[in-house]
Amino acid sequence: MEGRAGVVIIGAGIVGCSVAEHLTRLGWRDLLVLDQGPLFEAGGSTSHATYIVSQICFDAGVTLDWARKVWRRGVRLPIRVGMPGYVNRQKLMRISASIGLGESARFLKRQSNWLPKLLLSGGYDPERLIGGLRPGFADPESNIRGLHIYTFDELQKTEEWRRALLERVERA
Repeated sequence: MEGRAGVVIIGAGIVGCSVAEHLTRLGWRDLLVLDQGPLFEAGGSTSHATYIVSQICFDAGVTLDWARKVWRRGVRLPIRVGMPGYVNRQKLMRISASIGLGESARFLKRQSNWLPKLLLSGGYDPERLIGGLRPGFADPESNIRGLHIYTFDELQKTEEWRRALLERVERA
């Protein structure tokens, strides 16, 4: 019926458009997305984004699959993969739980091996994760163009690790 909508979504930014897309996939057809102006001129932060930073993910394969899905949806912004830098296992577990990674059923379903990886000897290794992401840097359809290192207040240790890593890469 004209002049009516079953669902009205306020804001055509990343969240509003994502909600509209997911509702459409669930079968909703009478959606209306409103914004304060024309797309890319509305004044919201999404229209000014120059890159995407992913959430933390301990599985390179899941991250690569996600990046390719972003590309297939037509999003061409470069992606910087969010990952913890140098941080001890206990702190990483505490932080992961506090930001909700451990609570998300979807997260657990896709990354069923993240907890054992953190608990077993060796635990989380940022360089192993970077190695797993390497194919994404060469794949134009993943559009992975860099890393966003979360320091979790371990700035000095993370910077020392980063510099040592760069030195090893330059020598190789």
